[in-house]
Amino acid sequence: MEELRKRGNDFFQQGKLEDAIRCYDQCVRSAGPNDVASCAPAHSNSSLCHFKLNQVEKALEEADSGIRCLPSHARSHFRRAEALLRMGRCGEALKSIRDGSAIDSNMFQDISEQAKKQLRLEAQFKNASRTKIAVRIVDEKSGKGLFATSSMDGEQEILRESPLFFVQHSLNMEAVLACHGCMSFIGLLRQGEGKPSSRLNVPHNPFVSCKEDCDDVFCSDSCRSIHEGRHSLMCTSQKEMRNFMSLSNATTERFSLAATIIAAIVHEHRENGGKKSLNDVEHFVDYDWAKGTEYKSKEVMMGEREAFLESLSLLKSTRVYEPALDHLFTEEYYSHLIGAIERNSAVFEGIPDQKLYEKLHSKLKIELEDIPVAQGLGMFQLHSCMNHSCTPNAARRVYVSLRYAP
Repeated sequence: MEELRKRGNDFFQQGKLEDAIRCYDQCVRSAGPNDVASCAPAHSNSSLCHFKLNQVEKALEEADSGIRCLPSHARSHFRRAEALLRMGRCGEALKSIRDGSAIDSNMFQDISEQAKKQLRLEAQFKNASRTKIAVRIVDEKSGKGLFATSSMDGEQEILRESPLFFVQHSLNMEAVLACHGCMSFIGLLRQGEGKPSSRLNVPHNPFVSCKEDCDDVFCSDSCRSIHEGRHSLMCTSQKEMRNFMSLSNATTERFSLAATIIAAIVHEHRENGGKKSLNDVEHFVDYDWAKGTEYKSKEVMMGEREAFLESLSLLKSTRVYEPALDHLFTEEYYSHLIGAIERNSAVFEGIPDQKLYEKLHSKLKIELEDIPVAQGLGMFQLHSCMNHSCTPNAARRVYVSLRYAP
């Protein structure tokens, strides 16, 4: 019996997991009536093999078998908790962790922290619970990822996600008038001077203007009311914000998206004193953008850092600046926020208005496929959880499964 288990361990070390499972199964079958407790390590090892083969339900079965053989076998409790976490059953996993910790507390310290992270993710990514996917911890090295919670076929749409934060592309703003609050299409613009609302080609959708008479418009009074607080901070009726946006448009839109995010945090703080918007940002993977990367030349890095410092200085001169949240306006925070934008942002398009497109097609003789749509740069909560995989299993923005998920 012991020889079979050792042979299974050798196969495991060689990466021959299926051979290892066969040895562990033979080990269990060869056990006599008085050897039941000795089967727990074999079940536990078999559970690990199944787990690595992504056969999570079988891994759970083997872990349960190990516990039945020897209730005090800590490693079987560990394997059970590990499988339950992968399956998204955090409550049950925490119970296994408590049971196992009573036997060997040191063994369960890391997985206990992992379970707590998973619970925080479930609370944070509530939108995922209404889809066929879930956000779970992959492992300590890979971090969080998206998991299928039910079977799905390839090429199946599984999620449409709206951005948490977004900005319309500056060049797109020259051709398309879109709602500043929700990016819905309002109409096409003629080239020329004057306010965008005066350059609308007819027909167009109704809109309401900014109360401070900047160039931004909204699709309705209700949309303006919802976004008025944030917009007031970013309104280009203020000279300081126009200077900031001019620099952003000339260098990188990441600056304006970073300002939009900070404005949301500041507005939330001033209105509610809460951390909701800050929590929305903290889960994004980031890096110190201002320090550059090995792929950028010294000249490029110097130019980017100069623009970075100027944009931060200009942002501090706007209404967005909040002394009580001074840490948001430090070089370190601003740089990591822009790094998060570079790592996680995605180009997206507003939803086309087919009825208006038909009218434009008829009036202006423009082919439907040639009518531009509202385009921008956005930060998406769930997209950020699968954007860093070397072997992605879904396309971004509109999430479509690329292969069968059992």
